[in-house]
Parts: sequence; C-alpha cells; structure tokens
Amino acid sequence: MNTENFATDKNDDTREYLELPQICDLAAASKVHAAMCDRGESSNLLIDASKVERCGTAVAQILLAASIDLEGQGNRLVISSMSDQFKTSLQDLGLGDCLCSWE
Repeated sequence: MNTENFATDKNDDTREYLELPQICDLAAASKVHAAMCDRGESSNLLIDASKVERCGTAVAQILLAASIDLEGQGNRLVISSMSDQFKTSLQDLGLGDCLCSWE
C-alpha cells in the first residue's frame, strides 16, 4: 500500500494519496485504516482503487467512515481509477450512491 502527498494538476491543493491493495479484505482493513489515520487532517484524501480485485465489508466501512469524517473537516474523499471489481463490490454492499460522490 502506497501513501504519499501530491499536488493535483488542476490546482495547487495538496491532497493525501493512498493506493488500495488488490485484495481489500478483513486482513487488509487494519493496514488501510492505519494508513488513513497516519494522514494529515487538513487535506483531501485521494484513493487509487485501480488494482482492487475484491473489496469486503470491513474496508468499505472504513472508506465510508473516512468520507464522513473528511466531510466534517471540510475535505473530501476522492477515489480515482476504480476497477470494475471495486465498483461491483461496493455496489453489492449497497454503496453505489457513495461511489458517485467519491468520483
């Protein structure tokens, strides 16, 4: 899992960057959660989900909680390059509306 700071091309807004692992199951949930907790609290969070082959409930819950927390801070969760498997997993969990707001 890769985490780093970067500046977007569209503006100079600094965001935190997190690359999700291929298998986002219960075993990966603690690593995803730890990476999110280690990030700065004053920026948006960009997540790359391009390599995700499977996303389970635990990681989906972490993403949803992070999204709510970020919105409360005036920031945003943005998920880029969503793999088809990632989208399907979250839609199966009833989070299809969240996918639209995270793009």
